[in-house]
Amino acid sequence: MLEAHPRQTLRVLVVWATVLDEDISRPGSDVLAILHDPRVKQFWDPTRTVAAQVREAAQAGVKEFADYKPGGHTPYDFVALYPANARWVVRIPKPSYHGSPVAMSIGALEEKLAR
Repeated sequence: MLEAHPRQTLRVLVVWATVLDEDISRPGSDVLAILHDPRVKQFWDPTRTVAAQVREAAQAGVKEFADYKPGGHTPYDFVALYPANARWVVRIPKPSYHGSPVAMSIGALEEKLAR
């Protein structure tokens, strides 16, 4: 998808975390190499800090994250799009677009990026 937008100023943050009990280690270099665009930054989140913040936002009423309220789905395999001026200071900001799973969200994400 990023190849379709080579001149667009994008920053892609990918957060890897354990989800299943058998997920015990960070992704290997073969997995990390899949996302080779220089605009991509990948992070390992072994304590699921991002997932906790998504759940907290869901509890606070951020409708884009409503599926992830405590007792709901585990926050993983989703995409969140933010405008250039978005800042994550104390809480995860409200996205301008959210989709899950990522593979099923690419078309809608492409439409948002085309605008």
